[in-house]
Amino acid sequence: MYPLRFLYKLIIGWASVSMLLAACVPSEEITEEPTQPKEPEIVKQPARSFADIRNNEDVKEVLFQQQGWVEETLSSMSLDEKVAQMMVPRVNAHYISRDSDQYQRVQEYVKDLGVGGLTFFAGDVHELAALANDFQNLADTPLLISADFESGVSMRLRRGTLFPVAMAVGASGDAGLAYRMGRATAIEGRSLGVHQNFAPLGDVNNNPDNPVINVRAFGEDPEIVGKMAEAYSRGLHDGGMISTGKHFPGHGDTDMDSHVTLPTINHTRDRLEEIELKPFRHMIDHGVMSIMSAHIAMPNLTESEELPATLSREVMTNLLRRDLNFEGLIVTDAMDMFGIDLHYARDEAAVKAISAGVDVVLLPPEPYTAIEAVVAAVRLGKIKEQQIDDSVRRILSAKKLMGLDEQNNTDLSEIRDVVGNKYHRQLSRDIARRSMTLVRNEDQLFPLDPDSGEEILLITIADRENQLMDVHEYENSATSLPVGSHFSNVFVDVFPNVTSVKLDPRSNEQEIDSLMVKAEEADKIIAHSYVVARSGAGELDLPELIQESLIDLAELEQPMGVVSFGDPYFIGAVPQIDAYMCAWSANEATIEAAVETLTGENMPTGRLPIEIPGYGNIGDGLTFEEAKDEEDAPEFVPDEN
Repeated sequence: MYPLRFLYKLIIGWASVSMLLAACVPSEEITEEPTQPKEPEIVKQPARSFADIRNNEDVKEVLFQQQGWVEETLSSMSLDEKVAQMMVPRVNAHYISRDSDQYQRVQEYVKDLGVGGLTFFAGDVHELAALANDFQNLADTPLLISADFESGVSMRLRRGTLFPVAMAVGASGDAGLAYRMGRATAIEGRSLGVHQNFAPLGDVNNNPDNPVINVRAFGEDPEIVGKMAEAYSRGLHDGGMISTGKHFPGHGDTDMDSHVTLPTINHTRDRLEEIELKPFRHMIDHGVMSIMSAHIAMPNLTESEELPATLSREVMTNLLRRDLNFEGLIVTDAMDMFGIDLHYARDEAAVKAISAGVDVVLLPPEPYTAIEAVVAAVRLGKIKEQQIDDSVRRILSAKKLMGLDEQNNTDLSEIRDVVGNKYHRQLSRDIARRSMTLVRNEDQLFPLDPDSGEEILLITIADRENQLMDVHEYENSATSLPVGSHFSNVFVDVFPNVTSVKLDPRSNEQEIDSLMVKAEEADKIIAHSYVVARSGAGELDLPELIQESLIDLAELEQPMGVVSFGDPYFIGAVPQIDAYMCAWSANEATIEAAVETLTGENMPTGRLPIEIPGYGNIGDGLTFEEAKDEEDAPEFVPDEN
């Protein structure tokens, strides 16, 4: 009853989804591709091989059956010292002198309070390692050092390896790449003295308006997200680093940012089991070492309509510990985020989090106050001391697993052999090339011909004024450059007749008028967008003036194509454009892979790991070799046999 061409398209569509699902299933043994140069041999090995940790029972064995140092250390601690082990303050990895206020403050946390660990943020690779050594030397009990290295150490630090974001890996369809990315991140991080990575995300990004998760997630299909996250976790373990699945029980289906407010998800338990909880169950079953909570109100699960999951015993203990049988470390998301800090007093928040069942209170705004409040709650009988002991036993066992009872310093001389090495940078390029996803390509606008002699108007689109991007390439001495400049430079090196302009919130009507004149004089218009989801921004919107200008440009006779280095849903703001390619993130490797793809040197083999409503389904993606339009598609001829 259906036209043959419709049947052909239907079969091809289902085949694409099936291929994506099949490609995302990690094999039992993930082998390294023969990529040159060779992998560095210097790898920090944990006290016990993480290759042994393959399921939840292995995690339980590691965290509850280690004797000797763990029990001796625990038994020697006072209640105050045990509670302090559960606190992990913030440290930046910029250079600071020993007599600076910042250094003295952290020294007090470590030496006087006896906190259990530190979490490092922005800075330099060598300075992080040097500071980690300094503070380890001050600690009576070794520190468990952590960081947020979702897409590599250079998500936080300059000059290391910055990988494409998780959704780019999802677009590649290859869980082996997720594994290799996790392992490389662990190897670089361990050389700096970092033991725990707050990654991977198990969030299912099924809300296009999500302002904080977006491309940080592997995708929208819970099965694919779970398998990618598990492969990444296994890579971290095999590189000697503790993995952390986040943000439990799922931060993907919200249009609010928990950094600035308290989002609410009204899903029932049945719905959560169908989508949000699936990746976490898969990671737990396959041995993820820790889980990070989400600062999200979930009225159908929690004791109160406005209680964040982080502070809910129903979520942290009954759901995560009991129902999902998780045996590892439970870590709060940052307690200085407004999803918590705007709604609860700081002493109250720490008590509620530990009462809920968490082991680690991450980034308490006032560590002294938090420790005093929790100690008081234990002495008043509001929290059982046995619960504190169980949490500290897990923390100490993780430290012993990392070998910190024997050696807690890192060798600074090894950093240059490991961090940002050619092997890892080549892996970043491989992922970037495999991730390029062509969503629309009317009249075969892409690839572009560098020898055509055509005049190209190149437009940088930024959603922030004076937006800068960190520089990680060794050849450039600058620490940051204006957003879009690297793409423009690489593009101009290939295409001779280019006029470059910029659209951002500072653009005024006169600049827009000038832009329209240049567009009418050009043969083609190519825009590269850096509209991105930012933690703490609280929104994901294109400024109205920019959007109106882009719509006017798309309505000109000149063909217009857009490469998105951020939000993949960008096309919804300018639906009239002729060609659209998702490049997912704006690290140097991705930018160079995008130009290679625009010239046809690299084939866009990526497939959407999300639905872009009205523009693409999961598994969709074009190549340059496909039929030019629907009329050229071959008719489906059924097999007569």
